[in-house]
Amino acid sequence: IIVLINHFNEKILPNGYLGVDIFFVISGYVITSSLMNLEKDKFLSFFKVFIYRRFTRIYPVLIFIISIFLVAINFYDLNVKNTFFTGLSAIFAVSNIFLFIESNEYFSDISSYNSFLHTWSLGIEEQFYLFIPFLVMAAIKKKFRQLRYAFVFLAILSLVASHFMSIKDAQSSFYLLPFRAWELLVGASIATIRQDNFSNFRFSFMPTVGLATILLCFYFIDENTLHPSFYTLLPVIGVGLIIIFANAKDPITILLQNKIMTSVGLISYGLYLWHFPVFSYISHAQMFQNVWVKLGAIVIVFLLSTSTYFLIEKPFRSFSSIKSKVFWPVLVIWILVLSSLAYWGTKDGLSSRFPKLVNIPSKPEKIENHKWFSNQINLN
Repeated sequence: IIVLINHFNEKILPNGYLGVDIFFVISGYVITSSLMNLEKDKFLSFFKVFIYRRFTRIYPVLIFIISIFLVAINFYDLNVKNTFFTGLSAIFAVSNIFLFIESNEYFSDISSYNSFLHTWSLGIEEQFYLFIPFLVMAAIKKKFRQLRYAFVFLAILSLVASHFMSIKDAQSSFYLLPFRAWELLVGASIATIRQDNFSNFRFSFMPTVGLATILLCFYFIDENTLHPSFYTLLPVIGVGLIIIFANAKDPITILLQNKIMTSVGLISYGLYLWHFPVFSYISHAQMFQNVWVKLGAIVIVFLLSTSTYFLIEKPFRSFSSIKSKVFWPVLVIWILVLSSLAYWGTKDGLSSRFPKLVNIPSKPEKIENHKWFSNQINLN
């Protein structure tokens, strides 16, 4: 919701990019909690179950959306090649590394035309998934205090490195896992703390304090603030207060548990994946300054996210879908199609083969006038 509002109009919720930092904390918490609940007698089976769950959770809808827009950008894109390679690198969980190598400035105006720019955060998350099971398994069975200390120690190292790297090389600290891991590790540490159950703690108002802290950060942290850095600790701490002290008496906990919020939570992954390419694609037609177009795009994103949740995300979480005789032939065809699209992408898409069928817009003289999350909105 934070990211959507920010991309709808950053004037309403400045610095909504902090929503990704909030997401990292929640992700670290959820993933570590699920790991600690898995059977840990045999590491191989433990690891396989975890990886299978992550694969079926992340990849079916991700590959579907990337496939759709790898076709779409052939007909209307300012930078086909870069967008193609970003999408393909997202499938291999390395889009953050690709964007870092390309030195693609996330906050630059031209970056809004890359339909898969937002997948950098998935790259960091998936890379984190590769080593977090080993940390959990290293803990003595059912004794998570040692694990907690390990998480806190690694989080401090990563945070310090992140802060000083932001001073020296902002691109590295923004895109690379070692400088982002501390946010996920804070969430992981919270997962071990929640084992102690703080829900009845006398400071039951802490979730409200946490949300207030997060909201204030949107207005006091700006583009001149080092990020990620020690300053990013503020929204991270805010999220931690909400999770640790969640209780039935706190109004913020009640708000976050209502049916509307939990329903949005169910489709939130789809919302994140769909919104950026939809917004970006509409911006290619230079129509995204119209407020009604923006509102229509929001509705479309919610409809697409709901549809893919029920038609793709839920079905693929069961073993029966993977074992289906239809699944593997479809997967092979899908890979062949993606391979063809990848080849076209290296040749500037279909425009290099069928120029009369493709409407590639020329680069605007002042591209900032066409930035799709611009503050200037046309009401006509």
